[in-house]
Parts: sequence; structure tokens; C-alpha cells
Amino acid sequence: MFAIHPEGTRSPDGRLYRGRTGVARLAMRTGAPVVPVAIAGTDKVQPRGQAVPRPGRIGLRIGAPMDFRDRDKGVPRGRAARQVTNEIMEAIQELSGQEYVDDYAPRPAGPR
Repeated sequence: MFAIHPEGTRSPDGRLYRGRTGVARLAMRTGAPVVPVAIAGTDKVQPRGQAVPRPGRIGLRIGAPMDFRDRDKGVPRGRAARQVTNEIMEAIQELSGQEYVDDYAPRPAGPR
């Protein structure tokens, strides 16, 4: 088990941004279920740009496992990956109640 944050970066404003397709591609290729999770309060425990978290509480809401095996059968793999990613992001949005933005989150400026 491991976690993937499909937005690819932290939200700059608390809204939920468009997911990247890596989690969908992995789920379709391996048959592993995806468990959507909404995380709240990280902006208070570790604000953007702060290297060390401070003591505090975060909230987790865990959704039902989602099965995407064979979703790319008869559909171009890229299209299937986008559809699956959108379903995962919708599940996270339902858990979190966040406003959804159909655009990628801007990445923070600075050295890479």
C-alpha cells in the first residue's frame, strides 16, 4: 500500500484541482483498488513553504475502494486514464466538500 496525491502539488487556495493521470494508469495496469481519501487541516499544520510541521490535528475522510480493472479495454489508454482520474477526483471532492477546479494546480515557484 502507498499513497499518491493526484493533484501533484499542494493546493494554493484550498480548492481541489484537476488530478494527474498517474494513479489511474497504475490502477488500470495492476488491478489495485483506489481508496479515495480527503485530508483537511494540513494548511494549518504545515503551511505552504514551511519545512517543518507544527503540532496540530488533521482530518481524514476515507471513501469506499474503487475498482478500475479493465477500464482501458476497447478505449484509448489516455482517454481511459483521464476518465478514471476524473472519477477519483470526484470521489475526493464528495468526501472533502472542496470546490473543484478543472485546471492543474499551479506549482510553487522556486528551485527544483
